[in-house]
Amino acid sequence: MIRLFALFTFLLFQALSLAQTGSTPLSELIKKAEAGDANAQFQLGLAFEDGKDVDQDDKAAVDWYRKSAAQGFAKAENSLGVMYSRGHGVPRDKEQAFSWYRKAAAQGVAEARKRLGYHQLQSKR
Repeated sequence: MIRLFALFTFLLFQALSLAQTGSTPLSELIKKAEAGDANAQFQLGLAFEDGKDVDQDDKAAVDWYRKSAAQGFAKAENSLGVMYSRGHGVPRDKEQAFSWYRKAAAQGVAEARKRLGYHQLQSKR
């Protein structure tokens, strides 16, 4: 699985070396993400989630968000909450969504606070 992922990443890097994601070339973003840059990992997750400059792939988005969130990157934590809430790239899991929203909200992510509050209100109905 790891070899397949490495091959995929290499081919993606080669095929899209001139593509742009935001203001950072995709090839640069991949290098940074693979080197452990939490922001680059988050940005690559967004690219896969939205299908921007890459084929849309929710599972790949979740993988990159998870790597970023493991380093405490709050926006990635919130995005993982969204993915679990919607069941995109992972099985739908309300408890996992709450867990990720709580982590992001504790770091001041307003969207996570809003989603956490909304889900708590829905669960009381």
